[in-house]
Amino acid sequence: LHGGDNVQIKRYFVSFWNGVDMRYKLLKGPKIRISIAGIIISR
Repeated sequence: LHGGDNVQIKRYFVSFWNGVDMRYKLLKGPKIRISIAGIIISR
């Protein structure tokens, strides 16, 4: 994924999960917020 570049991988996951959070933020009920505390990239 992204040539194994950790910075690009992190950017991809942050933008992906931000899009997921924005999608679910529109729901009126139940109210859902997604919060990621950390990312582990194993090789």
